[in-house]
Amino acid sequence: MAQPSLARSPRTGAARVGLIGLAAALSLAPAMARAQLVDLRTNWTTKTGLPTYCQDQKQARFVVQGPGKLTLNLTLTPYRSAGRMAYIPMTWAQFRPDGGTPGWGESFFPGHQYTKFYVAGREVGNFVEGAPLEMRRVWILDAKRYDAGVLLGAPCQSFGGSGFAQFSQAQHLVLTFEPTGGQSAASSAPTTTAGTPRTLYDNGNAGGVGNGPTRETSFTLIAPTRITRITDYHWNNGQGAPAGTIGLRGPGGQVYGPWRASLRGKAYWIVTPNVVLPAGRYAIIDSGAATWAQNAGSGGAGMTVVEGASP
Repeated sequence: MAQPSLARSPRTGAARVGLIGLAAALSLAPAMARAQLVDLRTNWTTKTGLPTYCQDQKQARFVVQGPGKLTLNLTLTPYRSAGRMAYIPMTWAQFRPDGGTPGWGESFFPGHQYTKFYVAGREVGNFVEGAPLEMRRVWILDAKRYDAGVLLGAPCQSFGGSGFAQFSQAQHLVLTFEPTGGQSAASSAPTTTAGTPRTLYDNGNAGGVGNGPTRETSFTLIAPTRITRITDYHWNNGQGAPAGTIGLRGPGGQVYGPWRASLRGKAYWIVTPNVVLPAGRYAIIDSGAATWAQNAGSGGAGMTVVEGASP
């Protein structure tokens, strides 16, 4: 059985390649008023003892012409972590001109250019198990056509030899678009309030994992950034690992940290450096490389999530 990974959604990668059975596309009228593109509702029920991963899902496809502002509003009642540190059961895809899609995913994974749109759970704040969760995200779209899909699935957790369990949850997703005339966005990144932490790098995925990265784990900053949190995944065949330290090696070999990590859920090492780093490429230095999770989906790099904000 595949081991759980750092990613929050299992519906990524080749398992969904070529999936095109979506709802009919919605075209945006040329009027400048705000338009509702998607109104998707689900109401999942509890299911236990499932032999394979929970299959309940609902999809919608939308077509929109930029430039403009795309707004997502999502309500989960209640929030279910499904055994993960942060879990929003939502994935995205962007369609090719031939109608196919390279796959479903909630982020940009190495080697997979899924879609401009993604939601990384920890960007929206602390989740409260069993309580309603409301989140809002905004993307600024460039002056081009977007043909994309969004998928909502049931919260699902693996229980080893006992199979899988699906949790009850009501979901309501609304996507609206507001054109901005001839004004084009300068960046393809989601908009965030200055100083608000967001995910800068996330190479997690849903595949089974092994121990010991086979290549350097690194990310690049294009501007000075305050690093607020780094989370490294130490699955270690389900045994986890006592927390050690995490540091960074930057341009010119300068080392930041290391910082003593706290342990969450037996497998997650978390540090909160709160340091401002200049632009450049940074390698993550994990003191427990022997138990740091990696797989082909991460390109052999250690699985990590790096979060930060403007200085």
